[in-house]
Amino acid sequence: MDEISNWSRALWTGLGLMLVGPFLAGLGIMTAVGLAPILQLEPLMPVGLPNAGIAAVFAFVWAAIPCAIAALVLVPIVVRNGTMGALWAAAAGVLGFFIAAIFTEMPFREQLPALAFLAALVALGVRYSLLAGGILKPQVE
Repeated sequence: MDEISNWSRALWTGLGLMLVGPFLAGLGIMTAVGLAPILQLEPLMPVGLPNAGIAAVFAFVWAAIPCAIAALVLVPIVVRNGTMGALWAAAAGVLGFFIAAIFTEMPFREQLPALAFLAALVALGVRYSLLAGGILKPQVE
């Protein structure tokens, strides 16, 4: 079997970030909002937060913007190296999130640090799904 070119890896990385990333963001928000009452974390949740399903759909739709920005950061790295490190993925996720948060009307701005952490976890989740699928080269450290 022929080796996958770095351009193909970059294409699938961009697609993975644009498709899997919003799904993981919605799943993370739904999990956090759904488990908050069970774990008695309601005092940490913002006032006026919709139910878990509506919050997850909103996160899924809104996350396309930061995921696209993260893809713009990570695709050149994948073209050059054929892979990306976990630190690059997490940093690109947070960078994409903050750029999108600055230029859009994102509600619940008091939750920016926690949501930035979620953005890093989403980017890492996409990276690990690409590694598990054999799209990215495993890093030798």
